[in-house]
Amino acid sequence: MSRKVVLFYPPYEGEPLGAPLCLLALAAKLREKNFEPVIIDAAVEPEYRKSICEALDDALCLGISVLTGPMIRGAIEIAKLAKESHPALPVVFGGWHPTLLPDETLA
Repeated sequence: MSRKVVLFYPPYEGEPLGAPLCLLALAAKLREKNFEPVIIDAAVEPEYRKSICEALDDALCLGISVLTGPMIRGAIEIAKLAKESHPALPVVFGGWHPTLLPDETLA
């Protein structure tokens, strides 16, 4: 069974905010438990759609961190892409938006 967990930070408008510390912290914990995290940050990976499609082929799940605002569009786009290509793959949303607005996130 695969131990790969793909973690995605969606695109947003403006200059890169810096490294996605939330995903780096999660990746560290995953490594401690012998998982294989793969971080794809759309702010610095122009071909992020392609990278995600390739990474999902043998992944255990996809985690998406999202802030409230325009970033949600990119998160939904990638979640749909993942479900179209890998219907059984669990997709997990995390971050500020899902934490503060879980019902809206599920909708």
